[in-house]
Amino acid sequence: MAARAPRPRLSFTLVALSCALSVALPVALTGCDTAAKPEPAKAPPDKTAEPTPPTPPTPPPVATREGPGWLDGQVIKDAMERAGVHKVKLDVGEDGALRYIAVYHDDAAAIPEAVVKARPAEFADAEVVTYEREHYADIGPVHEVELKTKDGRECEYSAKPDGALVYTECKLDAKDVPPAVLKGVSDRVGGGEPVVKEAELTTRADGSEEYGIVVDHEGAELKFYVDKDGGVSRALHRIPAVVSVPYKG
Repeated sequence: MAARAPRPRLSFTLVALSCALSVALPVALTGCDTAAKPEPAKAPPDKTAEPTPPTPPTPPPVATREGPGWLDGQVIKDAMERAGVHKVKLDVGEDGALRYIAVYHDDAAAIPEAVVKARPAEFADAEVVTYEREHYADIGPVHEVELKTKDGRECEYSAKPDGALVYTECKLDAKDVPPAVLKGVSDRVGGGEPVVKEAELTTRADGSEEYGIVVDHEGAELKFYVDKDGGVSRALHRIPAVVSVPYKG
């Protein structure tokens, strides 16, 4: 009887063949290298999920009101360049914000033609005394023309650069200030008869009126804006100041 071939050699051949075939087969065979297995398929993305919202931009830092600030550049330019500059006025709120700035000058060439033509008919024959370049926080830039009328009144009109009239204003004698207005000032300073230094009546373009009353009170110069019924809308302490601008001579 013929001798059989050794089993170990046959077993080795089958294992090797099985491993070679496993590369092409979808199922791994026992005894093969697991590194040859195909990777499992990835699940498709979930299209129902909401997209991630974009990151909002970082807001700019909040500006503070501390320390020196800036004045209207055109007003300062006028103060440096206009002929006959003789006064600058500032009006500041409690928070330090500028409400108003004006440069008084004698430079007729700085007044726009539209403002010249906006002169009210009641001042047609009045003589020009001086000019102002003003900037209000709530109105913007305006030009003011101060006049002296034929009958001796000191008046002015204010208009925007495009000629739109803002207000007219005339000075009053203290005796012509209505009693209700004087009482409103007296009540505001704690009683007594106010010593009026200046008084003026402002008539706005919409027809509304307001009195400006300057008084001496306990060594201070105060200005009050008062309606005809004595209601005080603003009270200011007027303080002399020195304003320096660059010299271009």
